[in-house]
Amino acid sequence: MLLLLGGVVVARAADPKPLTTVHFESLSSGGTAENLRKLLQAEIEIFSDVPFQFLRIVHNGYGDYAYSDLAVRPTVSSSLRLSAKLKHGGGSSKVVTSPMPNSGSSVHHLFSDLIDRTLFHDDRGVYRPLSINACSKAGALARLTVSVDPAFASLDPAVLYRLGVRDTAGYVAKCVNLEIDEPDPASPATEARFKISGATTPEANFLRECQDKRCSGYLLPRREPCVDRGATNPNASSVHKPD
Repeated sequence: MLLLLGGVVVARAADPKPLTTVHFESLSSGGTAENLRKLLQAEIEIFSDVPFQFLRIVHNGYGDYAYSDLAVRPTVSSSLRLSAKLKHGGGSSKVVTSPMPNSGSSVHHLFSDLIDRTLFHDDRGVYRPLSINACSKAGALARLTVSVDPAFASLDPAVLYRLGVRDTAGYVAKCVNLEIDEPDPASPATEARFKISGATTPEANFLRECQDKRCSGYLLPRREPCVDRGATNPNASSVHKPD
């Protein structure tokens, strides 16, 4: 927005996006083993302590996103499944499940997946993909500029991002993690320097593109980083399809 002050036109920062409130209903022992209930409660407390710029956890009353009936249960395949009812805005509650396909699933991964499917959902979340407009290399870091929809969250140092592209199946997350190292003082909502990690080959390719100032794609908000699993799958990626 432009203002006229003393005959001089100056820019005023846009009004900040209102905080989205999030409420987690107290966990009951019904349907969840006590050890799993304690693990799930710990995950909620850890998440609640993260200093998100666009989320605020409320402990009393109703939030814009209200989670209830959270429960973790074993499946017949010896893995775990997390389910919850989610009420968003004035709509009715919807059951959200967070299944993991292998026996190595943990409550931590289940809860992270639940957040990815709701607050970080590519098409319906508070944090959504940010399109990369410009990039450059700053030593071992990457400097990125993104476009921001004012209706949703902008860059947030409390959020981990994954490099992604978009195709007919939706957004595809590559095994390149981008963590904000330092927001740009003049434009913190759209520009920052990022630490890069992930699988060796796609990470090197991305930094090379940054050095040539020709990178593109999206920053996808994710709770979990992609872990480099070595040469067995150096180009690991995942597709986040709409539910």
